[in-house]
Amino acid sequence: PAGIAESGRDAFAMSGLGPRDIQHAQLYDAFSFNPLLLLDRLGFATPTQAADWFHSGRTSPGGDFPVNTYGGLIGYGHTGDASGMSMLVEGARQVMGADPDRQVAAETALIHTYGGMLAEHCTLILGRQAL
Repeated sequence: PAGIAESGRDAFAMSGLGPRDIQHAQLYDAFSFNPLLLLDRLGFATPTQAADWFHSGRTSPGGDFPVNTYGGLIGYGHTGDASGMSMLVEGARQVMGADPDRQVAAETALIHTYGGMLAEHCTLILGRQAL
């Protein structure tokens, strides 16, 4: 899991943004604990806080930090190697305002996906404006 933090640090450094600048996230959730781990390792919340975020509704589409607005891999379907692409597409659609059925008010998105049983990580930060 150390690769999560490294990937996140690199993405934040390249974008010039930090966790407080991100308005929603698409987090690889092949296992139900993944979003908690990812929110922690990416600098958004501690493990205890991350669980509270989900229980309080903060991560729901109407919350202040929506996560996996298309249902994530648990709700949408885990398609194997293409799963990360589904997250990227949803993050881009949210930032572009292209999905009125699931739209959240977000100008920035963080997408984090991994492969190889948490061995290879990729973090992307998208925004409506170029930096």
